[in-house]
Amino acid sequence: MAKKSTRSRRTPAGRARKGRTRATPRRAAAPPPTPPEAQFVFRGTVLERGTATMAEVEVSDETIVVRVEDVLHGVEMLHDFTGQTITVKLSSGQEVTEQQEYIFHTNGWLFGASIAVVAVAIEPAGDESAQQLRAAVSAAPAERAKARAANADLVIAGQVTQVTQVPRPPGAPISEHEPEWQEAVVRVHHVARGGRGRRPGTVTIRFAASRDVRWAKAPKFGVGQEGLWMLGDKTQEGSALRAAAGVPKDQYLVIEPEDFYPKEAAARVLSQIE
Repeated sequence: MAKKSTRSRRTPAGRARKGRTRATPRRAAAPPPTPPEAQFVFRGTVLERGTATMAEVEVSDETIVVRVEDVLHGVEMLHDFTGQTITVKLSSGQEVTEQQEYIFHTNGWLFGASIAVVAVAIEPAGDESAQQLRAAVSAAPAERAKARAANADLVIAGQVTQVTQVPRPPGAPISEHEPEWQEAVVRVHHVARGGRGRRPGTVTIRFAASRDVRWAKAPKFGVGQEGLWMLGDKTQEGSALRAAAGVPKDQYLVIEPEDFYPKEAAARVLSQIE
């Protein structure tokens, strides 16, 4: 049984309230978001409402405890929660029934010994819906890689040889979501796109080393790390991000998951974009 929050004002321990509470879309016609719009998508069983798996969560009718049955989309760390209970905060107009399975489309909220997530969309779980979602998840990375490569100035394979801290500009305000900028020098082994017909010996990238939730999905680098980088962004948004991060003209900003693929995935991604 899921451990209740110490601040729970709801169901006494050992007594699960049965029935319905707020949480699946009222209208089946409203489609759930595609996997890229949600950080964590999983099939789970609703165990209890009005409680939580973390003391930091203020419990209410919108907080439910869910057992994760199957992770359909999410970073590798989240796969460790398969078979465990987590807290889900429902959004307005959503309904669930205890002891029923649903597919939860969620984004991160709190992280600790357990996790708490916010539901973006919920749909009843079924073999067909789960299979369709898995197919969409399988296709999505390839499409995102192609789209990212199309907007990149340079796509390279290489290895990190040096990592240094970026000094804070004098007088710069300190934010609770500080990115903790670092720079990595990458020795270039192969140029897949760009480079104007020549292979640069090295490139320097700027990345967010912070583990803050705002930067959780941003790639992190260490000396010796190998992989595939998609560098530069021809879009207006990409230029704005570079300016905000204070990236010099001769460097590249790497903050999105699609900006980097580890060595194990590099050959597969190259086959999709070359």
